[in-house]
Amino acid sequence: MGRPRLYSTPDEVKAANCRKSTKYYKRNAESISAKRRGARLRLRSATSKQSDSPSSTTNLAEQPTPKSDLELLQDRVTSLTKQFNRLTEGLEKRQYLSKVIKGYETASSSEPDQAKDAIDDRIKAINKVQEALSKYQRLILNLEGVGKVYKASEELVSRMKSYEGGLTEIWEGAVVDRTQFLADFRRGRLSFLK
Repeated sequence: MGRPRLYSTPDEVKAANCRKSTKYYKRNAESISAKRRGARLRLRSATSKQSDSPSSTTNLAEQPTPKSDLELLQDRVTSLTKQFNRLTEGLEKRQYLSKVIKGYETASSSEPDQAKDAIDDRIKAINKVQEALSKYQRLILNLEGVGKVYKASEELVSRMKSYEGGLTEIWEGAVVDRTQFLADFRRGRLSFLK
């Protein structure tokens, strides 16, 4: 048998915590005020020492102006583009997917499951970048609407979807029938090779 509950609603709990905080502050008001006063004095003395030195004025002049929210989002889109290019090794879609298939062909002869997982990991990596980009796109739409930054992000989205579609086709071919898939690749029958 446990202790009975003192409060039955969140409002009662909130009110009780408020009473406890007030009671604690009343008991320790002097020490709390002294600590705050000391912190203010330390802060004031630190800022006055910085303002006395002549180098602080030159540092203020050299500081760049803060970026706007849209500029920050544009930087994020640029960094996601670089991240996507690192994932695809900067190759065009056809070259990249051909390289993935050749890597799958060599790896699947000894470890077919690991080779399929490697393709799946590539798909997941692209999906991760897509999720981040879609979050930034919503913010860009709120700030700018369909402008220059949003169009650049849409271009990246379409590139990612085409690469992801090719990887998905490779993965499906690897799962369904490895030998037929590799034969289709050599004959140029895969959709991204046409």
